[in-house]
Amino acid sequence: MQSISTKVRYFILAIALFYGENGIAQSDSSFTPQDFYSRAFAAYEKGDYLASLFDFNMAIIKKPDFAEAYNNRGNAKFKLNNFLGAMEDYNEAIRLSPSFSRAWYNRGLAFTESNKYDEAITNYTQAIKLDYNLDLAWYHRGRTFYMMGKYDEAIRDLDIAIKQSPADYMRFYYRALCYFYTDEFEKAFTNLTVVTNKQPDFDEAFYFKGLCLAANKKYTESLEWCNKAIELDKQNGAYYYARGLVYMHLNDTKQARKDWKYGAALGNSACLEMLAKNP
Repeated sequence: MQSISTKVRYFILAIALFYGENGIAQSDSSFTPQDFYSRAFAAYEKGDYLASLFDFNMAIIKKPDFAEAYNNRGNAKFKLNNFLGAMEDYNEAIRLSPSFSRAWYNRGLAFTESNKYDEAITNYTQAIKLDYNLDLAWYHRGRTFYMMGKYDEAIRDLDIAIKQSPADYMRFYYRALCYFYTDEFEKAFTNLTVVTNKQPDFDEAFYFKGLCLAANKKYTESLEWCNKAIELDKQNGAYYYARGLVYMHLNDTKQARKDWKYGAALGNSACLEMLAKNP
């Protein structure tokens, strides 16, 4: 177990790194850059990002051209929501190793999280050029296209991402959303079914299944999935709003108003509007 003084030392050094300053530390001179890197990576894998920052920094101090250490120090900063600091490290990793596909991909993630979608797309595209089989780059480029409202481009990328890694249910989920927002409700429903089979507690997927069926005027079937979404998350006002609309189509105004009242109590403004329109 680490002593309190060691934890404090790691914390102080990591904070310095977090704000983009070079940490200065004394350590066993017998440690090689790879030794520090390996220990840092082990800490990172355990979720101890502050400790990993210290050792990634030591690896860089001992080997200033250590591109992998810059890349993974960037990942640790990313996990701590220091996207600017992460970007600086990814920049250096790419400068040192322009063909480092993972660094291009990681910088794309930092741009996505910073809502700089065009820059993110550029970086994911370069990562894919360098490594066509980097499935995460396909997935996150598709996800970013979705965020930009470019649904056709998103579907194209997500198709490839799913072929490369079909176990990841989120890839099917984003493809389902793309189909939903382009009014291809049957395709959306099919993808959402894959999601709920893989992740049976994913309330949003059940909610969108209900919306797909309602869009195709299958209100009784829609009600089943709205009920499931609410069963999984009773505090989401949007779910009550949607189920209320389904009840209205089933000519059950009383139950619709009951749902909208509950949703309004949760702060959902759409429910308030429907109550006003349906006194």
